[in-house]
Amino acid sequence: MILTLKLLALLAMAVLSHSTSDQFHKTASSGHEQHLGTCLLQRATAVQAPNRQRHADLQAKLDQTLVQAPTRQRQSSAVPAKRSGFADLQANLDQTLSLLLEKAARQAATSNDTRALLRSFRPCSICQKHRRYGEPHDGGYILCDDDLQPGQIKAAYSYGISGFDGWGNDVSKALQIPVFEYDCTNPKRPAACPSCDLRFNLECISQHGAPNKPNFATLSTQLQRNGHHQVDEGSLLLKIDVEGAEWKVFAEEPAENLKKFREIVVEFHNLGDFFSHHLYLRAMKNILDAGFVVFHIHGNNYGGESTFGTMRVPTVLEVTFLQHPKGKDGCESHTVTLPEDAVNNPGSAELEPAQLVP
Repeated sequence: MILTLKLLALLAMAVLSHSTSDQFHKTASSGHEQHLGTCLLQRATAVQAPNRQRHADLQAKLDQTLVQAPTRQRQSSAVPAKRSGFADLQANLDQTLSLLLEKAARQAATSNDTRALLRSFRPCSICQKHRRYGEPHDGGYILCDDDLQPGQIKAAYSYGISGFDGWGNDVSKALQIPVFEYDCTNPKRPAACPSCDLRFNLECISQHGAPNKPNFATLSTQLQRNGHHQVDEGSLLLKIDVEGAEWKVFAEEPAENLKKFREIVVEFHNLGDFFSHHLYLRAMKNILDAGFVVFHIHGNNYGGESTFGTMRVPTVLEVTFLQHPKGKDGCESHTVTLPEDAVNNPGSAELEPAQLVP
């Protein structure tokens, strides 16, 4: 980390010292260069706030560089070309800075939010009868059949269809229930098996309390429309794959709505975005506080992996939650592969098991 901070400081001073060369018009560009140098140092400072003394030393060096930098005048006719050269330098430095910041963040002590988030994904329930519903690869998810019997579940909700819904077909056929499908991005109605009851809606889900907009509705509104706003707890199923919108939905969804579902399957996206982990953690806590536990996790190999210190997690993670779990002694700190698991992308190898907080 100290080395990374020094590199960032050197980059800042390089920008400033470059402004003293004969290749630039100091008067026209000094404001931009000083601003970039200061921004670099500020970003270096943000990487690890506790190192206050080191940051003060770096700031002193930067201030000294600013004082010593001479002002040189060049002919104004050369300014456009020189500004272009500065723009190229700035772009290169920005790219280098981005790589350094990412590396520093990976190597830094993992934040409390990140640790708590990864801990929340630990499988903590057992299931005697698990089954894959949906496509053989991408679009298929594992449910626990222990408490899924015809007559116990009234309906299922399937979000993120994109023209096909093998999960909805399998659930409808096995449990003899209607599946309410939602997708505002693709008007294609999924094909239904002869005995399946699929009810497609050209509409997406929005988080609770979001302002109204065309082709979007909250879960509360959709439950009301379908006559499910007063169903018993644990009488519905939910599958949601909405390319990142799931975080805000679950962060804001009232617990009374979540409790209506017996099992929830979510494809969580963008886990590598550590700056959003506070939001992600709020979403996970909201689900768990509604009485759910994680039964199964599986990494989508279309998304790759993200690393946080010694912990590793798929960037896109499929998670199955149970509301009426059967307890087990402790939770798993890694992925437990089931026979029904399959790669999402058959052209690539399966991801390594996730390594979570123990």
